[in-house]
Formats: sequence, C-alpha cells, structure tokens
Amino acid sequence: MTSYFSRKRIGAAVAVAVLVAGSVVPAFALTRFSRVEAYSTDRWTVWVPSGSSMVVVDGDGDTDLDCFVYDRFGNLLGMDDDSTDYCVVPIYAATSGNVTIRIQNLGRVYNEYRLSVE
Repeated sequence: MTSYFSRKRIGAAVAVAVLVAGSVVPAFALTRFSRVEAYSTDRWTVWVPSGSSMVVVDGDGDTDLDCFVYDRFGNLLGMDDDSTDYCVVPIYAATSGNVTIRIQNLGRVYNEYRLSVE
C-alpha cells in the first residue's frame, strides 16, 4: 500500500514528465493530403498562431506547383513560385488568425500533394 507522500511524489513525477514531453511537441501543426486538378488552384483557410510558421507543399512530381500565403486582409505573407512542386514558404503572422493558402497547378495533369503548416 502506498502512502500519501508516495502518491504525491508519483503525481509530481507524472506532471513533470507531461511538461517535458509537451515542450517537445510543436504547439501547432497541420497536415493535409489533397489533389489539385490541371491548371487549377486549391484554396485553404488555415488558423496559425502569431509568430513564425512554415508552409510546405510536397507534390507528386508530375507538375509545377506554386504556393502563395495571404493574411486575413489579403496581404501576401510569402510565396514559392519556382519550377518544382516542392514549395517552402516561411511566414510571420503579427497576430494569430486565419491565413489563406493558394496552391496553383501549372501543369496539364493533376498533382497529389501534402500540405503541412507548422
């Protein structure tokens, strides 16, 4: 049988373990899988916390994808419009809130992609 003090120490150890484990996990992360048709644009509205975030689009390699990220007022926060379907867009949001992510397919076939925001 455990005493009151033993239970208290076990409870404190569990609380510390939860705090330590919680600090390793990012405070915000989103991953979605989708498909953008040929010559089309997908639009996502995503909540992000204030501060720095990273938007990553990883396509299937068939076409060129471009990515544009806008704040809630329509201001461009960042973009990646190179000739690949792998886009990395670092953004800085002054306040938490929704951003709009536009993923544009410049190719003549669909492209399956993974969108992640961290």
